[in-house]
Amino acid sequence: MNQSKLSDIQKDVKKEQTTLTNIEKTPSYQKISFIEKLNSEAKKLPWSTHITKLIDVLKNVQNIGKGQIELYDFKVNLDTIEISGKSSTLANLYAPTGTKSEGLISAVSKLDFLNKIRIQHYEKPKDENMYEFTLYANIILDEND
Repeated sequence: MNQSKLSDIQKDVKKEQTTLTNIEKTPSYQKISFIEKLNSEAKKLPWSTHITKLIDVLKNVQNIGKGQIELYDFKVNLDTIEISGKSSTLANLYAPTGTKSEGLISAVSKLDFLNKIRIQHYEKPKDENMYEFTLYANIILDEND
């Protein structure tokens, strides 16, 4: 009789495991799991301070060469920032700190909450005198980034 009960319990456990596995495969469950993971890993960043610093840097950058840089798009994701714009010269983007006019990358790299700052692609459309670009930067979520 004990062997029969044990066998029934094992069948019930196997059935419940199959049900659980099927539930875990549903899109709804996967979305909920992803959101819970994000919530548990997200670090509270002092965004009011960070955004203010970033805006100050971008205002200073836009003053380079009297309108030689135009910024027109700004996106903040969970772990990245994207800044799109146009520049009359590549020096406005890449000039190192300490030169006559500091470039966008150097200016943004002064922000201590960003790293891996880069412009992966730029393009100069045939009909324009400006280079279009997007600057990407990773947000430092913890001291190991």
